[in-house]
Amino acid sequence: MKKILFILVCGVLAAACCKDDKTAAEYLTEYSESVMGSKASAIRFNAVSERDSGTETLEVYAEPNPADTVIGIRFQATSADSRVIYNGTELFVIGLRDSYRYLQKNDYETYPILKPFIPITGYAGSPFSFARVLPKIAADTTARITMLADTVIDKLKCRQIGVTLRNKSIYGESLYKFPADMPREFVYKFIFSKKDGLLRGEGSANDVGGYDMVYYTDYVFDRPETDRKWMFADYPEAKPYERTEYEMLTVGNPMPEFSAIVDGKGTVDRSAFEGKPTLILFWTMGCGASRSAIPVVNRLYEKYPALTVFGLNNDDPELEYITRFVKKYDIRYTVGLGNREASLAFGVNGWPTFMLFGRDGKLRFVQMGLGGTTEKTLCEEIEKTIAEK
Repeated sequence: MKKILFILVCGVLAAACCKDDKTAAEYLTEYSESVMGSKASAIRFNAVSERDSGTETLEVYAEPNPADTVIGIRFQATSADSRVIYNGTELFVIGLRDSYRYLQKNDYETYPILKPFIPITGYAGSPFSFARVLPKIAADTTARITMLADTVIDKLKCRQIGVTLRNKSIYGESLYKFPADMPREFVYKFIFSKKDGLLRGEGSANDVGGYDMVYYTDYVFDRPETDRKWMFADYPEAKPYERTEYEMLTVGNPMPEFSAIVDGKGTVDRSAFEGKPTLILFWTMGCGASRSAIPVVNRLYEKYPALTVFGLNNDDPELEYITRFVKKYDIRYTVGLGNREASLAFGVNGWPTFMLFGRDGKLRFVQMGLGGTTEKTLCEEIEKTIAEK
């Protein structure tokens, strides 16, 4: 499913009469109580995403499932090229290119650490998941919650509420805490219809002064759709998900063979970096830490002319998205689109990951993740690598 890892379920909102003297935090709490108290038998809506990969529309259908102990619903989230289905015992994907099962019930009962994967894959970023996380935001004494100017969406007058979180970000129905050595703020905007209280839009601030928005439209309530297929066995084309083990390169290993497509330059491979101190940044458009790494790597690129810098995207599907992203975020170093084989060759399965290679093509330094001391450490390692004869 194209880069929408946020989707699913909303309950019917009891349209509440809201007094103008309520605080922004009280409006968030009221919305949450309305959604969580809903008795809807079914709901369907569209989530229209305006993010770095372009505009995408996802249809989401959900029904209450009291027997489910993870999220209490079953859902189907359908995009142009795939459908994610969670039925209470299985989570699987039916797609134009691939169809496979992620998890079965015994997986997340045996390994409780897998449970958060269900809501993250299924409905993170949806009206329902926000209803579960908004009370946590309202109770956070470090959060800034403010009323913004009213707006109009689909001819509906809407209320906008801004949220700024310190060292925390919204992660599914939870707040993810960042390390203390990496201080930063995350800014969000929520848009509610004044007529019916429904969530009509939400956005997270990007690094170029705007918001990456998702709009929720075409709500349909209380119409169970009995013809939908729910079980993995209903789709004979599907197959079990094959988990892949990634073994990351260690210091001293040579740069592996790989190829990537660079806009305007065609295909590049390992030979383009022979004899050159090289920093490779593995990144993906949907990762906030990857975006935060961009100015760091820009500075390294400009500070060390003897260093070759390459951004290898081994996750996103289309070069045109990356080209647009490069322009939007002012990436000054060369970037290319790799593939799953490149990920396996380097053993990278997380972003951002930094790998520094010497003139002899062997790995000098590797780090996964971005912290407060990353830039300083990279400078030290780059200077040592450049100084090598």
